[in-house]
Amino acid sequence: MADKNAVEVIQPFYDVKGTEAQQQAALVNYDHTYVQNTGINIGAKDGQLFTVKAAMSGKVVEAKKDGILGYVVQLKHQNGVDTLYESLSSVSVEPGQTVSQGDKLGTAGTSTFYKKAGINVHFEIRKNGVPVDPVAYFSKKV
Repeated sequence: MADKNAVEVIQPFYDVKGTEAQQQAALVNYDHTYVQNTGINIGAKDGQLFTVKAAMSGKVVEAKKDGILGYVVQLKHQNGVDTLYESLSSVSVEPGQTVSQGDKLGTAGTSTFYKKAGINVHFEIRKNGVPVDPVAYFSKKV
């Protein structure tokens, strides 16, 4: 994503097996409705913009501006895995492009949906279309 010492998870993934406190911390309030966070929101410890890099090598299947989510990048990987990056202020890739782990995808920003998160990147991993906890995925390969 970015220099892992300069960023931190500011909102966790909603885990149905988590404690009530963990689940409440993972609720996103948008348009007077609470929804489960299907990824993690990552922000810079200094609150500034930061470069967002590919967590894994893959192919860009989407790179577009969304009125609610900011700029969005979706990468397709092997074994039914997709990664999504939302709330970007800019993108550096185009659909069809192949990227390597660590390549720049864009710059963190803000979005209407994750407004309370401030400058951040919303990062999701989907396995066969189902959101999985990115922290668990990289620690255990869910």
